[in-house]
Amino acid sequence: NRIILHENRFDKLIDLAESYMETNPEFALNCAYKAYEISNQTNDKKKSAHSSITIGNIFNINDFYLYAVSHYKNAINELEVINDYNTICKIYTKIAKLYQNNEFESKLSIEAMENALNYAHLTNSIEIIIEAYTAYAEIQLSNKNYKEALNYYNKVLQSDINPNTIKHITQTLTSIANIKKTEKKYQEALTLIDSSLKLSDIYSFNDLKIKNYGLKGCILDSIKEFDSARSYYQKAIELAYSSKEFDECAKNMYDLGLLNMNHNNTYKAIEVFKILADSTETFKMYDLCYSANYQLSK
Repeated sequence: NRIILHENRFDKLIDLAESYMETNPEFALNCAYKAYEISNQTNDKKKSAHSSITIGNIFNINDFYLYAVSHYKNAINELEVINDYNTICKIYTKIAKLYQNNEFESKLSIEAMENALNYAHLTNSIEIIIEAYTAYAEIQLSNKNYKEALNYYNKVLQSDINPNTIKHITQTLTSIANIKKTEKKYQEALTLIDSSLKLSDIYSFNDLKIKNYGLKGCILDSIKEFDSARSYYQKAIELAYSSKEFDECAKNMYDLGLLNMNHNNTYKAIEVFKILADSTETFKMYDLCYSANYQLSK
């Protein structure tokens, strides 16, 4: 409290607020509120918005989402004065996701996302517009509105390809493949995955290669091409491990273990589940490790 009382440097107060927002939220809030007061004294709209966003983040991370939304909206009011449409778009997207996490607020989530899109278009930045399309698609997807999700994913695919958009486009191919898998349109999904894999190879998007390998393994498993499925799970596991993407590695190991177990390769299944079960302390993958132990018990 003495630090807050005597500190009058905006940047220092924001640094303190961001450092303590999880471990000491009351102290963090006091720092952020004082930073807001300083910004008002100088009539600095950019700093006022920054401090409001920080206050919102503190409430957000501590699960007071209505307070978070209130301060995010206050930041938007400040940002509109200085025409910072990029940040406004990001804040509206954040608000949309907060509403989406509350099952009773899906209508407000869509409204916030529509605002995000409107401001994205004002930026004239194709990358920001694509990010807004993607966020909107993901929110529709979480509501199982597959048609609307596909509508916005297709808008991404219709965008110009350049170094700033190529990863978004590659990721979108994978996302659409996931929808097609859910709809059991497996051949369409496989075609999309192969397109995404080709781009992932060209541009060295290893994280997307891992996801595509795992997804392709899952689909091949569903259409009973078990040897091919096993091969793609193995590719995902090896690339994920070498890239230190241990969560993805574990997920694919679990799927590989189930594949082996369901097709009477009992000892191979045991071998995979045993590695997962023993990985709890090293990689902290508790849910998967418990699931592996459960499969071993069977």
